Amino acid sequence: MPPVPSKPLASISGSMINVVWDDVAGASGYQLQYKTATTDWSAFITSNNGSGHSYPSLALGKYQFRVKACNPVPSNC
Repeated sequence: MPPVPSKPLASISGSMINVVWDDVAGASGYQLQYKTATTDWSAFITSNNGSGHSYPSLALGKYQFRVKACNPVPSNC
């Protein structure tokens, strides 16, 4: 099982929210979720191409993000 990724960090660029975290050895991909103070966790976004994801259309507000690393075998992403 891969280690836990670092806490995701979010930044705003124009109308995009960019979320990044540190790569972890042994991960085959990552699953990212977000929520606000008034919503539940979103559906997982699966990222197999590195340690970041951009959200082009989230409404203005405060968000909390969480990320988990995926196992390559058996794949759990």
